Amino acid sequence: MGIAPGLTELQATIARMQARFDVDPRAADLMHRYRDLCIRFEADLADPRDIALSRAAALMMINISSINRIATASDGDNRAAIGNQHFGSFRRMVELPTKPHIP
Repeated sequence: MGIAPGLTELQATIARMQARFDVDPRAADLMHRYRDLCIRFEADLADPRDIALSRAAALMMINISSINRIATASDGDNRAAIGNQHFGSFRRMVELPTKPHIP
């Protein structure tokens, strides 16, 4: 089993990813949605590590979407189809009602 990163390492990774996507015009819409999700993560989760892991997961979805856009623009290979599947999941997650029912 791998080593679990600490909260400080997670937060540093999140900061790097946010900085990278904040300057990428292709990610502008997704970053807006990501910031909405961050508010929900803060409201719904109590553990700072859970919040950080949720943010990191959302940023990974943005990364997949960016790969998809590059693949679509350049060579249209299978990465585009994979990216579309993940992007659709991310978009549905963001568009949930304000207070989703969590059993």
